[in-house]
Amino acid sequence: LISAVSKTEQAIASNVHNIKALLIHIRATMAKLTFQIQTYLSEIGIAMYTFGKRLNGLRVKEGVTQRQMAKHIGMSAGTINNLENGYSKPSFDVLIDIADYFEMSLDDLVGRERREDGKY
Repeated sequence: LISAVSKTEQAIASNVHNIKALLIHIRATMAKLTFQIQTYLSEIGIAMYTFGKRLNGLRVKEGVTQRQMAKHIGMSAGTINNLENGYSKPSFDVLIDIADYFEMSLDDLVGRERREDGKY
């Protein structure tokens, strides 16, 4: 009986050790994934903030309100506000509508410039 109890205790100790090792691995993996997600979201956030600032600048330069621009394009002023503040990402169709509104190319709208070698 003592031998059986001892073997059971050893098996439990081994399982606890394996579980602890697995938890350490899970925590390390979660930390890596969290970092990757934060980096990705940061990159998206920066891109959306940059586009939003550019959109706001173009709209203000034209001297129109968000409501006026939205009505002309066929969307809500709230959508324009969300785009300008980086809260939402425009679809391709919306980008085309905005570029048409400002009579510019998509490259110009998003601030895309050629490198010195002529490539993007």
